[in-house]
Amino acid sequence: MPTDRTFQRSRSTNHTRSRVARRHHTQLSPVWIRAIITAVIAGLVVTMLVVGGPALSLPSIQNINCSQATGEPCPTPVIDALTQLQQQPLLFSSIDQRATQLLAPTGYVVKKYVRTLPDTLELTVAPLDIRFYLRYDEKMVAIAANGAQLLTNATPDDSKLHITIADQAIITNLKTSPVAPTWLVNSISPLEQFFLTTNLEPSAITLRSPFTLELLLQDKSNPILLNPQELSLNLARVSTILKDESIMQRASASATLDARFRLPVLRSVSF
Repeated sequence: MPTDRTFQRSRSTNHTRSRVARRHHTQLSPVWIRAIITAVIAGLVVTMLVVGGPALSLPSIQNINCSQATGEPCPTPVIDALTQLQQQPLLFSSIDQRATQLLAPTGYVVKKYVRTLPDTLELTVAPLDIRFYLRYDEKMVAIAANGAQLLTNATPDDSKLHITIADQAIITNLKTSPVAPTWLVNSISPLEQFFLTTNLEPSAITLRSPFTLELLLQDKSNPILLNPQELSLNLARVSTILKDESIMQRASASATLDARFRLPVLRSVSF
């Protein structure tokens, strides 16, 4: 049967063009598809907010329910501080961080919070676990159990140790770091134990350097020098010496008991 060569060439040409068109057809990658879908959704949301106005705005905090972990109502200073959260976004915000900042001056910390739509925030708070207080530059800093520094305007707890910082390098560190030096936090435990197991009470505690802590006891006119890095050993020496009243009686009123070394000595030291 005769073949129509013209028809064959035409069909071959069309087939080639079809393959070339398929080969050069641009296909969108999944990344671009997701980007387009996201852009469309974002555009729709913006349009709804613009057209809908306040009716479609995100919920804000209108009501704050506060209670302590013990079940008791929150103190008035805590409630007053938390009122600054009103009108803040209820969703998509770091409520715990903001509330912690507001409560720091009151001596409390957020333990739990629950967002309840449409406009209620429920908070559970507890007193800060304060280890001791630091004084410097006419400020007082409360040091929490984890070493975090918390500025507080609340009345300091007199049952906790109060330490005055006289070393500028340590003060600079406290101003720039959110936590106190580890060696300083760790050195407090021996001091706490010392006062718990003796009948002595501190009159003044001054940190003069990372290796010099000046301790003045009530009813004792003689200051004592300790090494904060070796407080347990230093305080053991002090306990032994203080039991011998004759040693302290022989010392002059201005003599300083230096217990930082293996052989404690009485000397005159001025800072």
